[in-house]
Amino acid sequence: MRPTAKMVNFGIICGISAFGLSQRLGIPRGEAATMIDNCFKQFPGVKRFMEPIVEDAKTRGYVETLTGRRTIRDITSDLTRHAAWTRRRDSALKRGLHHVCPA
Repeated sequence: MRPTAKMVNFGIICGISAFGLSQRLGIPRGEAATMIDNCFKQFPGVKRFMEPIVEDAKTRGYVETLTGRRTIRDITSDLTRHAAWTRRRDSALKRGLHHVCPA
């Protein structure tokens, strides 16, 4: 159970999709989507943290990290994943936690 919880939690903060989670855990996509939804319900602060980052990226056309570095990304791609991953990755690297959101 612990490896599954770790995959869900770290996956969400790195912007994993239901498809990606289902592939990694070997479960149906619907079950993975339910796990992600339940996590957001149980920890609404995670979604509140991620939503403004994604909206800001849509408006500006780039994601700005906590240290001010900008990454430009085609906004037709999976912007949610990129925005969440970029912000968390930069923050994790600054704290020496590069294993949390590997490249």
